Amino acid sequence: MVHLICALNCEAEPLLAYYQLKQLAESGLFQTYSSPDAGITLTVSGPGKINAAAATSYTHEYYHALKSDAWLNIGIAGHQSLDIGQAVLAHQIIDMSSETTWYPQIVFSTSCPGMPLKTLDRPSLIYEEHLFDMEAAGFFSIASRVATSELVHVLKIISDNKYQPADKLDKVLVSELITNQIDIIENIINSLQQLSRQLAALYLSPTEYHACLERWHFTSYERRILFNLLSRWQVLFPGISLLKQTDNITNSRQFIQLAQEKLNKASILY
Repeated sequence: MVHLICALNCEAEPLLAYYQLKQLAESGLFQTYSSPDAGITLTVSGPGKINAAAATSYTHEYYHALKSDAWLNIGIAGHQSLDIGQAVLAHQIIDMSSETTWYPQIVFSTSCPGMPLKTLDRPSLIYEEHLFDMEAAGFFSIASRVATSELVHVLKIISDNKYQPADKLDKVLVSELITNQIDIIENIINSLQQLSRQLAALYLSPTEYHACLERWHFTSYERRILFNLLSRWQVLFPGISLLKQTDNITNSRQFIQLAQEKLNKASILY
């Protein structure tokens, strides 16, 4: 699943139409839309980083998002000299009020460049050689807590620069800018969905993990060890049961010791 966060309705509308997302009537705090077939949700946050953070948190709870779900903030941004309509991925996000910095990890191919982005608390007509918006830091501060940085990204379309300042923007133009970059948006969403599926497989509990928990009591610390040991066992011995080799095991500690011994011997062989 990929969760899209847009600040404005005019940013969201081209995406709603393209992916045929339907509004959920029971949603409350924020307008949220989804298409289970497309594996996409979209939430409209309203402007500003506080709204973006709140909408991201709301989306996570509302959809019971998984650790392997991907997150993408799509919206407009200003820049001193980039052409209007240019799509850019943020590879650095700076909250200018707190000076907190994040570094999204772009591990997929894309035709749009990566640039640093600064999130401001209020609109500005002072243009510099970096992107600036009002939402990315709020979005990223929450999304990066519930997913890995490879799965959390910010895509901005340049809407204004020193030659065409933001005071000349209108809703129709914003929607057109998003529509004109729908191919790039689709490419990034497809890449995130593929990456999400790959990571989801890694997050699945290894074979026999839950069976072990039912047979013996494991502390929280032992559960982490058990998960890692069984994951290694599954890679080295796919289809071979470790539980069937535990006739004399009576507690969790003995099972962990047995698994470690067998894996150590396997490491020597490999």
